[in-house]
Amino acid sequence: MSPTDDQLARVHFSLDQENAQFENLAVEETAWWNAQMQKENFKTLRQDRKQRRKYSKLLFKLIAVWLFAVGAVVFCHGFAAVPFELSDVVLATLLGTTNGAVLGLFLVVARYLFPAR
Repeated sequence: MSPTDDQLARVHFSLDQENAQFENLAVEETAWWNAQMQKENFKTLRQDRKQRRKYSKLLFKLIAVWLFAVGAVVFCHGFAAVPFELSDVVLATLLGTTNGAVLGLFLVVARYLFPAR
């Protein structure tokens, strides 16, 4: 028994309805996933901002203390009232390496915390 044209038309029509339902579900699911991704991106951006604020303050404090310590060594070396003396080579090495380390640390951390966009 072969199907009639009317029967074939009904089957084709029901397939079109099911395809439309699946397409609607796919669109809804895609919209839901996009909304979830946007929420996660906002969470990530908020966390990045908090971490940047925290670590930039810590970096500033570390560099300030480090430079204060080097300034104290130079001050103690320069005044005879404090019994502290370093040779000129040691003092120059201390100042050069300390300044290089401080600037290098600052650049590395700053580039990580604040990447170029």
